[in-house]
Amino acid sequence: MCKIRRTFRIYKSDADILDRLFKNPSKAVRLLISSYVQRNVLPTARQIDELQTLQKEVHRIGVNLNQIARKINYGEVSDLTEQIREVRNVLNQIKTCLRGFDAH
Repeated sequence: MCKIRRTFRIYKSDADILDRLFKNPSKAVRLLISSYVQRNVLPTARQIDELQTLQKEVHRIGVNLNQIARKINYGEVSDLTEQIREVRNVLNQIKTCLRGFDAH
C-alpha cells in the first residue's frame, strides 16, 4: 500500500477535542479518515480509553513474558511463581476491561 502525505486544516475546537481523546492527534486523524472511508462506526471516547488501557496491559504481559523467558534461558526457574501470578492478574484485568467493550 502506498502512503500519501496530506495536510489538512481543522477548527481549533476540533483540534482540542482530538488532543483530549488521543495522545497522538495525527494517529487520531488517520483513524477518523480511515473509519469514514471504510464507513465504520467511530469509537466512543470511552472505547478509546478502554483500548488504550488494554494496550498498556498487553504491553505489561509482554514484559512479564520476556522476563520469564529470560529467567528460563539463564536457568533461574526457581522464582517464576510470582511472575506467573502477575501475568494471570494482568490477564484478568484485560478480561474485565473487554467485558464492556462493544466493537460495533
